[in-house]
This record gives sequence, structure tokens and C-alpha cells, in this order.
Amino acid sequence: METSDKPEKNPDNFFRSLVHVARFFRSELVCQKRNVALFLLLIVAVSLVDFICPFLTQQLIDVAVPQKDLSVVLYYSGIIIASLIIASLLNLGVVRFAVVIKEKAVYGVSRRLIRHILAKDPAFFYQYQSGDIITRFTSDMNRIGDFFYDYVLFSVFYFMITVLFIVWLYYLNWILAVCICVFLVMHVVVAVIMYRPIIQNARIAQDKNSLQNDLILDILHGESDIKVYQQESAFFDRYKQKGSDVCQAQIRALWMRDASWSMLDRLSRITNVMPIIIGSVFICYQFANVTVGVMVAFIQIMYYCSRYVSYIAYTSLRGLFVIASIDRINELITAYPQKELPPVQVDQIPDSATIGFQDVTFTYPSGKKIFDRLNLTIKDGEKVAIMAPSGFGKTTFARLLLGLSDPDSGKIFFGEKEIHSIPHQFYLSYFSYVSQDSHLFRLSVRDNIEMGWHSHDDISFNAILDRLHIRDFIDALPQKADTVLNREGLTLSTGQQQRIALARALIRDPQVLVVDEFTSGLDRVTEEQILDDLLGLMKNQTIICITHSPNVANRMDRIILLHAPGDTDAGDDQGSGEPPGPVQ
Repeated sequence: METSDKPEKNPDNFFRSLVHVARFFRSELVCQKRNVALFLLLIVAVSLVDFICPFLTQQLIDVAVPQKDLSVVLYYSGIIIASLIIASLLNLGVVRFAVVIKEKAVYGVSRRLIRHILAKDPAFFYQYQSGDIITRFTSDMNRIGDFFYDYVLFSVFYFMITVLFIVWLYYLNWILAVCICVFLVMHVVVAVIMYRPIIQNARIAQDKNSLQNDLILDILHGESDIKVYQQESAFFDRYKQKGSDVCQAQIRALWMRDASWSMLDRLSRITNVMPIIIGSVFICYQFANVTVGVMVAFIQIMYYCSRYVSYIAYTSLRGLFVIASIDRINELITAYPQKELPPVQVDQIPDSATIGFQDVTFTYPSGKKIFDRLNLTIKDGEKVAIMAPSGFGKTTFARLLLGLSDPDSGKIFFGEKEIHSIPHQFYLSYFSYVSQDSHLFRLSVRDNIEMGWHSHDDISFNAILDRLHIRDFIDALPQKADTVLNREGLTLSTGQQQRIALARALIRDPQVLVVDEFTSGLDRVTEEQILDDLLGLMKNQTIICITHSPNVANRMDRIILLHAPGDTDAGDDQGSGEPPGPVQ
């Protein structure tokens, strides 16, 4: 069961924040109904045993001691000690179930988050940087997990005990109970007053931490460029500024939280001594039938109550940090939701793999227009090279074709069908895509290749290794095809990485293969070998090759030169047996 993916309204007060937390963990708690039920049952048992101790203490002082009967004193003392031992053993069970519930709940939330991230529209990854996502997935998730354990679970435990104890206080002496409960209410008042500044500062600190992590990722990924262009000092200065911002934000946030905790702690100390002060006054004036036993029972109860109320209030203040984390996780879940995919109908199946762009216009968010009424046709089985200077839309062309970006206007056809009339996942099953930076996952070579298609066997796997001439180098790896990449210092050459990426693309036997600068960085010999393998394997299928290399382009049937809109001097459609013409 999953929680609703509708965005939650930001809690604007303390009590709404509690509902906010409960809704976030609702599905994880429902999935663990048995564990939660046993946890609550143990809490009730511990509460009842703890509840008995103050009553027995009162009886010991007011009944057994005045009788000066050792057997009666030992009787009550034995019951008190036994009840404390039983409560301790039951509490071990409470802790055990709390740990199980917490870990499974955190796993459930992280699984929910990953499921949504994997289904995101590509635009999601343009808006949210890797460093920000990592911060939310690690730091925010850890904070939520710890809070779930301390607040959602143990605060429930302490709240139930506190309620029972307060009822018992009224039973012992309602006048004394009212006086003492005033101080307990003050704990809640302090927590409510401090709510807004704490949560605001917590959100600021977390956002600044995400910006710092983005900079760290830039430094790690661009380490070579930083050294080549001698930008070490500049990036160090940038980090000093980001780090200083994080430091100051954390100081403000933690000071607000811990100052509130200090106030609650002092209130707790005052509350603990109030039964002695008020009870002593009542005894002196023989008021309200207060006995020494009642006063001692009050002291015991108030010790528990003040500690539990302080714990609840403190974890509530910590929870204000977590509210910001929950908001950030919910933001990732609800941003760019995946559209529901209807089942494929017979009339949605394309009749051919001919590709057509009809009056396609596309503009970057910056306002730069890349295509203005672009019209072209790529026939089924044709081998086409797309060439243009950097920044003139070669990769954008591929994204439009794959349905990863939408044109401002115009239509794109696959066969006789407009691509948006075909369910996207079904449409993509006709394609494979290889770029110069195709990612090899931290999985085995076999898994990296076989993820290219859901239906495969050892025969097809071995066949693709042989046809791309990569069996020899794979067999030379420590565990052959089961060798895990990016582990134990294992590195592959650029050519080897590209061949593995190409094997992943070709194992599905695609109708259309889109390759984007996939030979960039390869030497001429390796480039020619890969092209020979590719053209030999894709004789009857369509190849769309985005490239800067004339050598690669000349191996294709036709070359399409893209140019800027309005540049009538650039742009030819060249190919064997076809007259050149401008591409609009």
C-alpha cells in the first residue's frame, strides 16, 4: 500500500505537524500491523507495571511502616522490586519491536522514493541536481528514520504512561495534581511557541547543505579540469563561502533547538521538586489530606511524568527539523509525476519504422530557438548521420525523437502514427540509444548488457559478445562476464566501455538505433572496428548517428546538416543518389 502522492500542505503550527508526520508514515505502519499491535500491547503492559510502583510505595510508607511489621515491609518491597524487574524485561521487548518497526519503515519510505525517482520525467533530473537528491536521500532519510524511532514510537510509549500517571495523580489528591500539572502544561507551551523559528531555520540549513553538496560533486567530477585550468584557489574560495553559509545556518538552527531543550530541562527540574515543596506545605497545614506516602508517590510519578513530557517535547522540537526533511522527500515524490500508461491497442502499433518530423519547432528554456519548422523524413532501414556545430540541436533532435522532450509545435511520426499517440514505453521498445557517456552500472558485465532487454538467454548473450568481438577481453576479466564493474580498481578502456554499451543496446535487436557521439574519444582504428561491427549487425534496421566526425558520417547512407534557424547558407541534406537541399 502506498500513501497518496498528492502534495501535503505545509504544516503551519505544531499540532498540524504531528498529522503531517503521521500521514508520511501511514503506509509503512499499515504494512506492519502485527508488529505495531505487539509493540502497543507491550507498551500497555509496561505502563501498567510502572503504574503499580507509586501505589505500592504509598502503601509501604503509609501502611507498612507505621505498623513497624518487617514482614509487611518486605512484602511490599518484594512486590516493588519484582514489578521493576518485570517492567525492565517488558521494556526490552518494546525496544526490540521499536527497532524492527523503525528499520522496516525507513526501508519502505526509501523504496517508495526510489520507485518514484525511477519513474520520473527526464525534466525532473534537470531541475534537481545530483547533490541535492543525494542529500535528501541520505541526510534527510537518516534524520527521518531517527525521528520515527524516537518520536513516533517511543513518544507514544511515554505519552500513554504519562496519561495513566496523571489520572493516578488526581486519584491520590486532585488539588495537588492540579498544581503539578500546571508545570507539565508549560512544557507543551514552550514547544508550541518555539515551533515556527525552529522549523524555518532547519529548512534554511538543509537547503544550504544541498548547495554545498552540489559544489562538492562539481569538484569531484571536474577535478581534472580544475587542475588543468589552475582553478584550485577559486573553487576553494567557493567552498569556503558555501561552507561558511552552512556553518552559520546550522549554528542558528541548532541553537534554536537546543535553547528550547534547555528551557524544557529546567522546567523539568522545577517540576520534580514541586511535589516536595507543595506537599510539605500541605502537610504542615494539614491541608487536603496529604500524607508522607502520598507525597513520595507524587515525587515518583512526577519524576516519570516530567521526564516523559520533556522527552516528548524535546523530540517534538527535533521533529521540527524532520518536518523540513519530510517536505523535501515529499517534494521529490510529487515532482513531475509519471503519467498513467494505458494498455497498447492494436491500432496504436506502427506499420513501419519510418520517422517523420513535420513543422517541428523547439526552443530552450533560455529562449534560444533550436528548430524552426523542421521537416525531414528518415526511411525504415536507412543509415543517417546528423551533423552540426556544438549547441545546434543534435542531442535535442535525439531527445525529441525518443519522446524525452516535447516540441513547442509540430508533430513527430513513427510510421503513420504520431509518437504521442503510442504509449511511451511501447514506443521506446523500438529504439536503443548509445551516447558517448553511456553509464555502466556497478553491476556485473553480464547484468550491464542483459538489462538492455527483458527477454534474453545465454544464446543471445553469447551471440552479441561474438558479433561485437568483445568475448576475448571479457573472458580476460577476473570473473569473466560476472566481473562487477567499478570495483576493486577495475578500469576499462573507452573502447571497451563503448562496446559494452553497444552490446546492451543491440541485445534487444532494436528497429532504430540512435548513437550520439558514441565514437568520441576513440582512436581511428577502434572507431572503424566498432563501425564495421555496427553496420554489419544493423543491415536492415535504421541507424541515426549523431556525430562531429566526417569519417563516421561518410559511412552512413545520408548526411543531414543542421543549422541555426534563419541561416540559409548552412544546411544540406546529402546522400547517395539524393540531391542536396536545405534542412529548415
